[in-house]
Amino acid sequence: MKNPLRYQLTEYDCGPTAVTNAISFLYEREEIPPDFVKAIPRYLLDDYNPINQKAYHAGTSTAVMRYFATWFNNYAKATDFPLVVEHLDGEDVFIGEGSKIYDALKNGNAAVARSFLGGDHHYVTLTGVDEQYVYIFDPYNYGDRTEWADGITPINDEPYRYNRKVRWEILNAKEEGDYQLGSLRYHDVLVFRKEKQKSKIKEDELV
Repeated sequence: MKNPLRYQLTEYDCGPTAVTNAISFLYEREEIPPDFVKAIPRYLLDDYNPINQKAYHAGTSTAVMRYFATWFNNYAKATDFPLVVEHLDGEDVFIGEGSKIYDALKNGNAAVARSFLGGDHHYVTLTGVDEQYVYIFDPYNYGDRTEWADGITPINDEPYRYNRKVRWEILNAKEEGDYQLGSLRYHDVLVFRKEKQKSKIKEDELV
């Protein structure tokens, strides 16, 4: 049974919510270990806000996203959980045929990307791609907002997959408009690939 993708609870937890949504998109509820439910919010809401001098009030840092890719891969290796996570930054972050993000999404996988929204950094979950659009679940709830830039289309009837479709060129733009990935120094993406379940080797097969 799949879970519907969820919205963030505060102004700051887009990072952990986007990662949780990537896992929810890829796996059935029965497949998701409670270890993830505990670890994701614990580690991924880490950044300190120098303006109001409050911990966790700046969301998720790129450093902890990179760390968490390692955490996921170590967990998968130790438990045979069928998941591989890759951290991308700089020139590796773009949407186009042959890119790592495009290939992952085309094959039914997911990614979490740091984009811009309202002039601030904001993490979203990428769950699909076609020849023109990237399909996104944005964890921020906009209520009755109806006006969006050309190339951004709200979707309201796909709660298990996405709530926006955004044209490639918007994400690839180097500016800081809604859903743009911005300049190379801001690029921060986790690519989640669901692997085939490894079969357990029985003890008598080792004899």
